[in-house]
Amino acid sequence: MKLNQENVYFTVGEFAKCANISIRTLRYYDKIGILPPSKLTDSGYRLYTNSDFLKLQKILALKFFDFSLEEIESMASSTVDRESFRDSLHLQKQLLQSKINQLEMIKCTIDQAEDMLQSETEIGWDKITDIIHAMTMKQSIRENYKNADHLNVRILLHKKYSKNPQGWYPFLASHIPFAKNQKILELGCGNGAFWVENEAILPDKLSITITDISDGMIKVAKEAIDQTGLSCTYDVLDINHLNFTKESFDLIIANHVLFYANDRNKVCEDIARILKPNGVFVCTAYGQQHMKEIEQITKKFNPKIALSEINLSDLFGLENAMDYLQPHFSSVNKMDYKDSLILDDYRPLLHYVLSCHGNQIEVLHGHRKEFEYYLAELFRQKRQVEITKQAGMFLCRK
Repeated sequence: MKLNQENVYFTVGEFAKCANISIRTLRYYDKIGILPPSKLTDSGYRLYTNSDFLKLQKILALKFFDFSLEEIESMASSTVDRESFRDSLHLQKQLLQSKINQLEMIKCTIDQAEDMLQSETEIGWDKITDIIHAMTMKQSIRENYKNADHLNVRILLHKKYSKNPQGWYPFLASHIPFAKNQKILELGCGNGAFWVENEAILPDKLSITITDISDGMIKVAKEAIDQTGLSCTYDVLDINHLNFTKESFDLIIANHVLFYANDRNKVCEDIARILKPNGVFVCTAYGQQHMKEIEQITKKFNPKIALSEINLSDLFGLENAMDYLQPHFSSVNKMDYKDSLILDDYRPLLHYVLSCHGNQIEVLHGHRKEFEYYLAELFRQKRQVEITKQAGMFLCRK
């Protein structure tokens, strides 16, 4: 089967046989909304396509890694194409390697405890706690996978449907004063796409430290950046604890990060402290109108849906960022990024909503199909939906 043979249809029985799963399982996945058929004929027959095998592969992989059906519901609906499927396989491979490492660690600690018992020496209880710690790693591994998967969904939405031909990362790079031999710190690396997309324009001999609070995101970023010619060091770091020595960096970049700081004034003060004289701090923020139509659409379906626990732009946004930045830097310049999304298909919007960090999974549980039909009808009537994007960057000089 080829991925581009979208016109090949399978009945429920044919699809189940090819996939080696029961018809009962397939109907159940349809019922709970994680694998609905691609087509429903006028006579009521459910038909699947080759792309549905890719969705099923991801569902079965997530089940193998012990994700619950509720967790799978928020991750298994990503748009299926070569790029997203490749990203999914990369994440699955990383999760599999993490699981292998965990099992090897458990086996090693059990072997050590067993050797201790056989030698009749006093039991080292630290070995027992090592086993317990190794066995409880699974939850953090799964959380790392979910974070990376959800991030990819949101990145693909902007990549495919943005009107501005200059992408967000090239826009940032075009305003950042890179120079040869700079010592650079990135706070919150995400999937490393900033460096991958801008490698060609970067000067030589940069010393780049890549950080993120998530060990999983560090691994994802490292794998991506390792495919470039850039030489970077990596570290798990909480922006609330910037324990670098004074005047360590020429350039610090924080892309959509500062709203996660516990004390934004303190973090800005720390950033200024670790910048060299005349050093540059680049940060980004959203505005109050960013993606407002998505919030309106979801709340029209159910007013209880909140895609975020708190509006991030209230914490650190285009409207209030100057209040935090100006006291700590000699100059602060703001640059707006003009863009919007034009969607002609409801499915990317559905995937985006399910990837958010709010309560939508709980509110939509048991109503996923209704929500999908609601979005499909909305797009049938409007044909296109335009989504406001309001984002920008601040270039701060010490």
